[in-house]
Amino acid sequence: MNAKKITVFDYSCPHQYLIDIWEQKKAQNPSYSLRAWAQSMGFSSNSTLTFLLNRTRTFTKRQAIKIIENLKMSEAEADYFEAIVDYSQSNGEIADQYYQRKISRLKRARVENSL
Repeated sequence: MNAKKITVFDYSCPHQYLIDIWEQKKAQNPSYSLRAWAQSMGFSSNSTLTFLLNRTRTFTKRQAIKIIENLKMSEAEADYFEAIVDYSQSNGEIADQYYQRKISRLKRARVENSL
């Protein structure tokens, strides 16, 4: 299978990123369970991961860190993931603009560092 590598920098929604990672994991190993993935992240229950995938819960900082560690994100990826988590929970125009600028800055830095 030649699946395109999923990169967090292609996302502005942490839920969609997590959904796509899950779909890729299932495509690579159809017997891999949500319960196993939740346990590997250190969640006490797979319902936490289910709620995140179903977009019925927002990410806590602790959950975001567990995901970052489980997916072995680089520092730049982790910073970006935390920024999109914060953006997804921002309320109000000023906060939205702040996180949009931060996300843009992190994307630009990634491009500049890859040159």
